[in-house]
Amino acid sequence: MSKPAARMSLTIALCVVSCTWYCWSDVVKPVPDLPKPSDLTWHLKAAEAILKGETPYGEINYDYPPLAGFLAIPLTPLSYIAARWVWFVLSQICLLAAAYSVWRFLGGGAAALCCVSLVWASGGAARENFGLGQLGPCLVLLLVITYTRRDVLGGFATGFGFGLKFIPGVLGLPLL
Repeated sequence: MSKPAARMSLTIALCVVSCTWYCWSDVVKPVPDLPKPSDLTWHLKAAEAILKGETPYGEINYDYPPLAGFLAIPLTPLSYIAARWVWFVLSQICLLAAAYSVWRFLGGGAAALCCVSLVWASGGAARENFGLGQLGPCLVLLLVITYTRRDVLGGFATGFGFGLKFIPGVLGLPLL
């Protein structure tokens, strides 16, 4: 086997192992937790308060910026379980879009694919975010856009991330 063919086979094997691990740890394992109360519970309660013309910071002790409550408004007609599934799928899409964006930013080659797939498969924080219904995957995508784009979209991602949670705004300060 030639050296490029061996390298390609190794790349494919590494990516298959990484994707398999990601599917197991970040898709299959969090699914049993979807019916349980999560951070989405609070976003939905805040969204319902907003729809009633009330503050999201009423009795529910909501501790997020109000933008997260506004983003949950389209999910309020759904049952909690259905909303949780939609949130889970959107979170997966955000994390995979972030991985794709990083891969493209790194040049789109086999080495970049190996690096991204290894980091995404072994970055255990995603599993917790999926299981707890947190904003983490959306924030990861916004941070990736912030750090990989030097145009209006990068600035928008920084501001939007800061509107969802304060940490992305602080991480964007060095870009100023």
